[in-house]
Amino acid sequence: MADGPALDPKQSVRDRLFDLIMRRFEAMEPHRAAVSSMEAGVDRDPMMLAASHHRHVRCARWVLALAGLEADGMTGQARAQGLGVIIGQARAAWRSDDAGDFTKTHGFAR
Repeated sequence: MADGPALDPKQSVRDRLFDLIMRRFEAMEPHRAAVSSMEAGVDRDPMMLAASHHRHVRCARWVLALAGLEADGMTGQARAQGLGVIIGQARAAWRSDDAGDFTKTHGFAR
């Protein structure tokens, strides 16, 4: 996820977070069909949905740290929980988008 151009420290926090999250989706793009297949039905299974959210929160903690924000402690956990929800919604949109089209994904992050 840290591959690619370095983040511009002059960017707003929101733009840095958006950039990092979109890099993640771009990296997963070649595997969209496999990811969608593995995650089919997750939204209908409460246990799988909880596990999925946990993965999104873990990803959010990495994104927060890479963006230079606090990812530890109570503040970091609260940020990670909120960003994890956003990542989960964007991921669901990404799975339903046409390959290479991030239009719906951008709607959640912007």
